Amino acid sequence: MKTIHRFPLLPSSAGRDIVLEIPRQAEVLSIGIRPLDNVPSLWALVSDGYDVCLRTFRIYGTGWMLPDNPGEYVGTFMVGPMVWHVFDLGEAP
Repeated sequence: MKTIHRFPLLPSSAGRDIVLEIPRQAEVLSIGIRPLDNVPSLWALVSDGYDVCLRTFRIYGTGWMLPDNPGEYVGTFMVGPMVWHVFDLGEAP
């Protein structure tokens, strides 16, 4: 059985990096703003019986310089006039 889970994208004290405790096999479906509380969120498809890991996501604004390998692009969301792009860096060390 699979279910869809929401994970808030709240920046850590490290800046643009967001570390989520998320199922290892989670498949990111969408990135957006949850209207109820205006929190940027990630929605993922999760299988039953999953094991969790720490996974790092990084957010870049439109026009920002990106490294040659910014990670796997997973989605874009807007807050006011700002447009943000989310990349999956994989499991955190």
